[in-house]
Amino acid sequence: MRYRKGYKIQLAEDELCVLPNEFRGFRIETDFITLIDCVLTGLKGYASDLASGPTIDTENTQVPSVRHDILYELLRLGLLPQDLRVLIDGLFVIWLDERGMSKFRQWYFAKGLKWAKGKHAHPKNKKKIYTVK
Repeated sequence: MRYRKGYKIQLAEDELCVLPNEFRGFRIETDFITLIDCVLTGLKGYASDLASGPTIDTENTQVPSVRHDILYELLRLGLLPQDLRVLIDGLFVIWLDERGMSKFRQWYFAKGLKWAKGKHAHPKNKKKIYTVK
C-alpha cells in the first residue's frame, strides 16, 4: 500500500470555483484536480490539510483552504507558474472575506501566508509517499 500523511478532510463531492483571467488558457487535469480556462475543480476524493499554522479550522476557513491547497498543489507540481503564488494568496483572503471572516482573522491569515513566503508552494515540498509492505 502507498499513501500520503497529513490530511484532515477529503472531498465527498466536487468543489468548483471560477478564477480570474490570469488563469485563462490553462488546461490541467490530474487525478483530483482540473483547471480549464479559469474553472478550478477539486474532484471528489481530493484530500486537504486545510489551513496551516497556528490557527483553528472553522466553517468559514474550509472552502477557502481547500481551494488554496488545490492551487498550491498545482504550483508544487510545476503545473502553474510560481509567479501566480501572490495572486493565489490574495484570492484566499478574498474567499475568507466572502465567507464572513472577521477582518482581524483575515489579516492574521494574510500575515501567515506572507511570513511563509510560499514555502508550501515549492516543488521540494511535495507530500512524501510512504510504502507499507
